[in-house]
Amino acid sequence: MPERGCTLLEASIRSGADAGATVRMRVIPAGVNKVLGALDGRGKILEQSSKGEDLAEPIEDAARKLAMLSGYRDQLQTLARQRALDADALIKLHRELAEVQSEIDNAATSQAQLRRRVDTELLTVAVHEHAKAGRSREVRAALEDFGDDLLKGVAVLITFVASTIPFALAGSVGYFAWRRLRRGHRGGAIAPDKR
Repeated sequence: MPERGCTLLEASIRSGADAGATVRMRVIPAGVNKVLGALDGRGKILEQSSKGEDLAEPIEDAARKLAMLSGYRDQLQTLARQRALDADALIKLHRELAEVQSEIDNAATSQAQLRRRVDTELLTVAVHEHAKAGRSREVRAALEDFGDDLLKGVAVLITFVASTIPFALAGSVGYFAWRRLRRGHRGGAIAPDKR
């Protein structure tokens, strides 16, 4: 989103029941509302934080360091122009110049990053998918899983029936044995004397 003056730093997307996204970016202050407007309608904004930074002191330190290194480089360049230097001294001088230039480049990059942190705000937005979209996705997933769920249910039923058969057989055998014992008990009872 360069037209809104922002740089994306981090983005993460979650799927499933808790579908949503989290975005961290650096935005110019005037662009914060534009970014939020662009995210509007894509879900419910659960969390939003915007943070500016005051880095005046580190920027001044970086500027002083840059000025010092630039002055040192200028002195080395002046020395390099002298013709009285021998080859060995000239090689050392150019090596030192290269190191100083590298430090200048690093200091300039650090200063630019500090300046960017001052000129922009750190914006973090957490967006949650609309509830309707989440429900329709759940219904669609349930329909897609219908066949698998039906087969799982049949498998559970077959397992249940198979595991109860031994108990049913044992119960039947026990019941018939008990009835036989009762009949034998009644048959063996002494009949009353009829006179």
